[in-house]
Amino acid sequence: PPPPPPPLETEEKWVILHVVAPADRVFFGPDILHAMQDAGIVYGEMRVFHRRIKGYRQTLFSVANMVEPGTFNPPAMDDFTTPGLTLFMCLPGPIQGSEALDQLVKTARHLATTLGGELQDQHHQTMVKASFSRLRDEVIQHHKRSQGKGKR
Repeated sequence: PPPPPPPLETEEKWVILHVVAPADRVFFGPDILHAMQDAGIVYGEMRVFHRRIKGYRQTLFSVANMVEPGTFNPPAMDDFTTPGLTLFMCLPGPIQGSEALDQLVKTARHLATTLGGELQDQHHQTMVKASFSRLRDEVIQHHKRSQGKGKR
């Protein structure tokens, strides 16, 4: 069956999380590749990694190198290091925003645990329970605002 149609939201909202290595440490390429594979994230367009919707080619969110230009080169990952990863998603997306956020956060937590890093928000502040609640509220409010625009 075809994927469900995207929600009727019109206004874009970017959700950005960072997985950052501890101070004075880095993540190593082979560990990153293993963590991505373990999380079901595949390398693709724009030379970054993508979480696809199961059974479809649509991207739910992407993972870039935190260091400019943000790309990866899988064949050269044996010699690669980075201080962190950036996970990003644009709403509206192929699935409902709060569900997409849940998958993004779950994957970010998995990567942080697997790599021994810290989960941070878009401002590089440590994510705590209140940060997740605030982010969820922003996603819900975005959905409500966008739905309101579509009904006028």
